[in-house]
Amino acid sequence: MRFRHTPLALAAACLFVSAAQAQTEAADAPRQLDPVQVTATREAEPVTMIPAAITVVTGEQMRALGASDLRTALNLVAGVEISPGGDGGPAGSVPAMWGLREFDAFLLVVDGVPAGGAFNPALTTLDLNNIERIEVLRGAAPVMYGATSFVGVIHVRHYAAGQADRRLSATVGGPSGRFGSFSVNAATVLSDGDIKQSISGNVEKRNFKDERAGVERGHVLYRLGSGGFRLDADVVRLDQEPDSPVLRDAATVLTTRTPLDANHNPSDAKIDTTRVAISAGYVRDTALGAWDTTLALTNTRDDIVKGYLENAPLAADPVNAHGYAQERTITDLYFDTHLRSMPAASLGLTWGIDALLGKGEQESAVFPYTVNRDGSGAPSSGTARNCAPNPPTCESNESEDERQFLGAYVQADWSVTPRWTVLAGLRLNQTHEKQEGEDDSTSPPTQATDEETETRFSGGIGSSYKLWDGGEDHLVVYADYRNTFKPAAIDFGPEGEANILEPEEAHAYEGGFKGALLDGRLSYDLSVFTMKFENSVFAQQTAAGNPALANAGVLYFKGGEFESRFRLLADLSLYANYARHDLRFGDFVRTFGGTPRQLRGNYQELAPQNIGALGLIYAPSLGFNASAVYHYTGRRWLNQRNTVRAGDYETLDAAVGYRVGRFEISLRGNNLTDQRDAVSESELGDAQYFRMPARTVELGFSMDL
Repeated sequence: MRFRHTPLALAAACLFVSAAQAQTEAADAPRQLDPVQVTATREAEPVTMIPAAITVVTGEQMRALGASDLRTALNLVAGVEISPGGDGGPAGSVPAMWGLREFDAFLLVVDGVPAGGAFNPALTTLDLNNIERIEVLRGAAPVMYGATSFVGVIHVRHYAAGQADRRLSATVGGPSGRFGSFSVNAATVLSDGDIKQSISGNVEKRNFKDERAGVERGHVLYRLGSGGFRLDADVVRLDQEPDSPVLRDAATVLTTRTPLDANHNPSDAKIDTTRVAISAGYVRDTALGAWDTTLALTNTRDDIVKGYLENAPLAADPVNAHGYAQERTITDLYFDTHLRSMPAASLGLTWGIDALLGKGEQESAVFPYTVNRDGSGAPSSGTARNCAPNPPTCESNESEDERQFLGAYVQADWSVTPRWTVLAGLRLNQTHEKQEGEDDSTSPPTQATDEETETRFSGGIGSSYKLWDGGEDHLVVYADYRNTFKPAAIDFGPEGEANILEPEEAHAYEGGFKGALLDGRLSYDLSVFTMKFENSVFAQQTAAGNPALANAGVLYFKGGEFESRFRLLADLSLYANYARHDLRFGDFVRTFGGTPRQLRGNYQELAPQNIGALGLIYAPSLGFNASAVYHYTGRRWLNQRNTVRAGDYETLDAAVGYRVGRFEISLRGNNLTDQRDAVSESELGDAQYFRMPARTVELGFSMDL
């Protein structure tokens, strides 16, 4: 049974929460401190006067929600959709911010270092154990991080060296009929004197409804700090058995020709990842101010076997699927050094240089194979790669990509008056990319190279003005403009081509109100935005049927987002958010079936116009605790021609627990409505979509250390 609703009901609920709160009194509620962010400025500053929409999700809030992945952690952030799974495997996710669901349109930062470096966000290896907070910035960060994002930054921050959640926890559970998932997480402080040390780690095994899909993970993070020196060592081993996307039928939206959880990958399908990251930094005081330097090196190795069905004909052709085996290595180097100067008491300057370097190499073997509609009879990759009786249909290739993002930046934070601040910055970017590809299945092998260098400015300017200041209560109006560009993504798919696309470009305007009422118990942020986005990247199929990327034309964004939190009682908080997004194509001509078609005015695929959430968290220090989050996703088109439309859907996540002394037991459920709607599109198979994972239930136990 589905909950009945309308998008207007969610908007009304948000307004009702705000209005009802004005009549609610809770004298025993503690004062709400303004959350602090570092994403927009690199310095710890309160969110209130930053001229941008920023949400801070605390570790306490995540633990109260029982959040173990990015979707459940950010469910209460306005306008943010996190679709679990995707081409990266069931451990990954595909975020959408400002409505855009593009795998590299946002930037993932972990403890001050871009995770994924010069390529794509490292979402599959992201671990949410021992989190202090997550900062979510809507829109680009064109000064501090340059040519790396367009629609937002997700900054995950673990507890610093010498600090930790100091907890041991374990869970067991899984989806109905596939119980057997488990996790064990621990975090503690090793020393907190002159030399500060902490360590956190976890092991987990996750099952899914598909019997051939799963995740096994082991992760350790060690943090050290002494004086101004800091060192992080992060090691992840992740073994995934990938699931399959679902084909699209024009008449039924998602096909009924294959079972709901059929897996059409080769029988030995895998995405096995080893990631080692070392980060060091040093901060010292100088005559010019605090000088902070960071150097980080990351190496990621992937061993991949995957496959996908051909959409048509599914039954007539005895060879109905293609797969690939790939070995991939990506090395990232990040360097940043900057000074925080104070030329005057009201003026702060952050200026520095940074470099983000990446090198990726892959070797792939592409092969056809045959699999039954229900996923049975899938051959191993070794058998399929024999290519009998038609050897020419096999391919082997290799490619290499080197990227360099260099930048020099300066940003000024000026308090013009106690009520009026201006944040403005400029960055000079130079990006250089070189691609090499080789198709070894031809004689002689076909080789290709491409090289591109871009030198451009990016930057932004924004201002905040406090219209009303009543101590804990206040009202701030803000506006900003940001422009940036980014070299087009490379997905290291199973092709040996070298084709550097045009860089993506964006010009965005944002404005809104943020503030607090009722002695700080009610906080809110209402923002509107518009953006022109050029040369966006989309997935397509080559004439040979292989996946490839290409530039689109122009996309126009506009929308509004509202979020609020009301502390009803000392331990009881109510959350509400709603977003309206409108993403449409400008001048964009694409060929379908050999016929060019102008898509001007069409909606971007998989971009719902309406999304929203309601959440309730009751988290006392002892005794009973509970949380519930209802999330609504509106209707959206599944294709660029806007001929196939998916309906709206709702999810419900809930948790209950009981705490005695140092011990707590809990029961958590995710997607309790068991919605299996399409949430992200595959970049590999044509017109294929990953579904929302099935309902899962977990029993948890934790102990303070």
